[in-house]
Amino acid sequence: MKKCYPKSTISLLFLLFMATVTYAQCPLLEAGDDKFICSVPADPVQLDILINGIPELIVPQTGTESYRIAVPPCPLPPLTGTPIDLSMDDTYSAVQNLLFEFSFFGVNYTEFVVGANGKISFDTSLAGGFDDWTIDPTELLPIIDGGTGFPANTIHGAYHDIDPGVGGEINFFISGTAPERALVVNYNGVPQFSCNDLITNQQIILYESTNMVQVNIFNKPVCAGWNGGLATLGIQGNDLTEFAVPPGRNTGVWDIDTAETWYFIPDGVSNASSSFTVTDQNTGMVVATSLPVFVSPTVDTTYLVEFTFELPNGTMTTISDTVSVSVAGPPTVPGPTQPLIECDIDNDGFFEFTLTDADMDITGGDPDLAVSYHGTFIDADMDQLPLPTMYTNDDPYNDSVFVRVESITTTCHVVVELFLEVRDRPVAVEPVEPLRECDDDGTEDGFTFFDLTVVEPGVLGGMDPL
Repeated sequence: MKKCYPKSTISLLFLLFMATVTYAQCPLLEAGDDKFICSVPADPVQLDILINGIPELIVPQTGTESYRIAVPPCPLPPLTGTPIDLSMDDTYSAVQNLLFEFSFFGVNYTEFVVGANGKISFDTSLAGGFDDWTIDPTELLPIIDGGTGFPANTIHGAYHDIDPGVGGEINFFISGTAPERALVVNYNGVPQFSCNDLITNQQIILYESTNMVQVNIFNKPVCAGWNGGLATLGIQGNDLTEFAVPPGRNTGVWDIDTAETWYFIPDGVSNASSSFTVTDQNTGMVVATSLPVFVSPTVDTTYLVEFTFELPNGTMTTISDTVSVSVAGPPTVPGPTQPLIECDIDNDGFFEFTLTDADMDITGGDPDLAVSYHGTFIDADMDQLPLPTMYTNDDPYNDSVFVRVESITTTCHVVVELFLEVRDRPVAVEPVEPLRECDDDGTEDGFTFFDLTVVEPGVLGGMDPL
C-alpha cells in the first residue's frame, strides 16, 4: 500500500535566499540576426523579431483570462539551483517568494508552493501539507477536486507520483534581471514511486512581464505497475472554465524520452498602454508597429526595435534591440573559369570528371566562398539538385555544368558556367623506316647525333602537338 497522509511536525523552512542563475534564455525582445540583401531593388526581407522566443507580438501584461499553447525554440535552462526542502514524499513546500508579480488566470501572485509530485500552486494554504499522489483515469483537466491532487490555480508539469525521498533533487532559481526575469523550478533526477529505477527530469518556468508559463519535460517514463502509470500536464485556474492542456498530455498513460517544451501564452485583452515600433535609424521613420516586419532598404540600414509596456507597479518601461540589413551584392569570382580537361583512355568522348578540381580556380582560395555544381543554370540559381563530385559528361567531348558560388557570410550568390573538355588519347604512328645517319664526325666509332624532330610529323600523323 501507498504511504499514509503525512503528519509531519517538521516545519519546512522558508527560503530566504534564492539562487540567481544566468543561462541563454530567450530574451523578452530579440531583433534577430543581421540580414543581407543581394541586389537592389530586392524583394522585402523579413526581420526575425522574437518575443520570448515566439515570432508573435506577445504584449507584456496581456490579460491572463485565457491561454493558448505554443512550442518555443528557446534554450533549456540547467536543472540545478537552490534546493527546496522537499526530501519527504508527497508534500508541499513552505511558501516561496516569487520576487516578481506574476499574473495567472487574472489574479496577481507573488508567492507559490511546490508540490513533490510535479506541480506549482498559487494556493499557499497547501504549504507543508499533503500532495496527493492518486490519479484516476477520469480526472481530466479541467478539474478542481477540492483536495490536494488537483487544486485550483495550479500548474501541473507534469503531475505524477514521484518520490524525492528516494533520490534526486527539487530546486529552483531566478534567471535574468527585471523586467525580464524567469523563475525556474526543477525536478532533477527524481525517481518514480514504486519504480525507483525510472527517473523524471522536468521544469516549470514562470516569465516576468509576459506572464507566460513554460513546461519542459526532459524525460518521463511510465511506471505501469503503480497508479496506472497516469500523469497530467496542463494548467488549471480559478474554476472549470479556466484551463489549458497540450494535445495528448491530459491525464493518461504517456511517456517522454525526447525533450519537449510547451508554452502557455496569455491570450486575453492586451494592455492598451503598450507599444511596439521598428524605426529606420537612417531616416528616423517608424516602419512597423506590429509583426511580422518586412523591409527593403536600398542602402545599409540599422533598425531600432522598441517595446514599451506598463509594469505591474504602474510605471512604464522600454526595452530595445537593433538589427542591421546590409546591401551586399553577389560575390566576386576571382577570374575567368578555366575548363576542366581530361584525356580519354578509350577515345569515346566520355570521362568521369572530379568537379571539385575546379574549386580553387573558381574561388581563388577565398574561405568565404562555397561552391556546388549543378546540371542547369536554374538548378544552380535555386540551389537544388546538386551534382555528385564524380561526374561523367552527358555530351561527348564538350560539355558544361553550372557552378553556384555563394558567400558564407552574406548568403548572396552568383552562377558561373564550367566547361568540360574530353580529348582523345593520342595514338602514335610508328615510322616505317628507321632514322639513319652517317657516322661522319671524323671518328668512325658507331656514334653520331640524330635530329629526332624530323620524324615528329610522321609519328603524330597530323595530330595537334599541343
